[in-house]
Amino acid sequence: MTTLTGIPAGPLIPMPDRNPAALRVAVARLSPEALPRFDTHWADAMNQARDEFSLLPGRHFVDHWWAWVAIQRWPERAARFRECEHIVATSDDKATRRAASAELGRILADSQANASRATGPGSTTRTPNTSSATSPSLTGGTSKTSLAASPKLSASAASAVPSTSRNPPPASRPTPKDRS
Repeated sequence: MTTLTGIPAGPLIPMPDRNPAALRVAVARLSPEALPRFDTHWADAMNQARDEFSLLPGRHFVDHWWAWVAIQRWPERAARFRECEHIVATSDDKATRRAASAELGRILADSQANASRATGPGSTTRTPNTSSATSPSLTGGTSKTSLAASPKLSASAASAVPSTSRNPPPASRPTPKDRS
């Protein structure tokens, strides 16, 4: 059955891998006018990462744009998301703003869950961080999330971060004296 509105029933594009290059291609396909914002956000995240010696700004950038793509690839969902954002920003009624805000949260959670399934089992993409204290603003603002609310570093990322503690080597590891 076809829709009379001309809006496709399925997603416009498949869900991309969870990395900046794949996300940039997806953003370009979904909304070329969003590319300058994407590029500016990427540059800001990399500058912040360099200034703070942290991997988190890059991870937050990827999480933000992955969620943006997850919503924007479904035209009806994206339109409703924009409507709810408008209601939250302009309504004088507190109950209406709360209802629209709750719907924004549901749309975001559903989009991320569907996107996680769309990438399939065994995918190299990381599951979205749904336990953080704040969800990313999809209208362009950057948000600061505390380190405690951030997901733990993966083993490969953690090994790239220099250790500041002076822990002795694990006991199972032979010391030079044991090797002789």
